[in-house]
Amino acid sequence: MVDFADRASAQEARDREDAIKRARGTHRKTKPMHLSCASCADPIPEARREAVPGTPWCAFCANEKEKNND
Repeated sequence: MVDFADRASAQEARDREDAIKRARGTHRKTKPMHLSCASCADPIPEARREAVPGTPWCAFCANEKEKNND
């Protein structure tokens, strides 16, 4: 026989999992998506946009900025 505490605990676990899924999904959507590089205007490949969400630079320009400590 399932009591009130067991049902409440199960519901709490489902709510917690739902909240985690929402938070993870929301985090990805809040980053701005740049389709072209802010430095050279070349397209930023989809793989880079997924690997570094919100990056405003293509890989080449990002490496150049790192070398120059910008």
